Amino acid sequence: MKAFRIGIIGIGNMGGALLKGLAAKKGTQVFFAEKDSAKRRVVRRVCPRAKALSLEELTKTSNVVIICVKPQDLEPVLDVIKEYLTAETLVISIAAGVTLKKLRRLLRHDLLARVMPNLPALTGNGVSAFTVADSRASRAVREIFSILGSVLEVDEKKMDAVTAVSGSGPGYFAFILAEFRTAARRAGLSEKEAVFLVDQTFGGTALFLGKTGLHPMEMVKRVASPGGTTEAGLSVLKQRKMGKILAETVKAAAARSRELKK
Repeated sequence: MKAFRIGIIGIGNMGGALLKGLAAKKGTQVFFAEKDSAKRRVVRRVCPRAKALSLEELTKTSNVVIICVKPQDLEPVLDVIKEYLTAETLVISIAAGVTLKKLRRLLRHDLLARVMPNLPALTGNGVSAFTVADSRASRAVREIFSILGSVLEVDEKKMDAVTAVSGSGPGYFAFILAEFRTAARRAGLSEKEAVFLVDQTFGGTALFLGKTGLHPMEMVKRVASPGGTTEAGLSVLKQRKMGKILAETVKAAAARSRELKK
């Protein structure tokens, strides 16, 4: 694909993040379709390079169409755009639980991709996992979604696990972070001190592991001196079977992802 002419349908969180990032990219033309007039006005102010079009015109004009509507709103959109696709139009869906098989059936089209971005993508720190129906799509998907952070291609059969891990993962992490802040306050720290120390510790640890490549369990060994404070705290996590709790958390989310496809 020599030059991207990208049409984004639906300007919610992810659609807006993609629009903003792509509009700043030289050599890329960006269009959007959004039924909410207030959102259209915001886009015109924030991204004046992006042109608002109807679904029909957007599909005719774009060589990449990214569908960012909710799963329940997807089929009416596909019903409109399918008449205007060419064999070379790449269609990307970020609708959770909508399979490539279903997209192919509804669109009668083969150049397709599914992407699961996560919430940190809104600040360029996310991860987007994707799967494609045609290998020709891989390079374009990777290049487009790299503006939101890291990108990983997976087999479609793994997308439910992806949803449970990277899609839902920020929610689990934020929940644990909030509980850790509460525990810090109960230990005697002020609200400001607890937020600062907990957030810096969590963020710094993630950066340290990323930069060093150290296995997390090796870091545990380095921090936990025999008979020390870390070991005392770890004994509680082990007794309460923290590993099992997290495994069941991911399993439940993956199971729900499978249910939503039915």
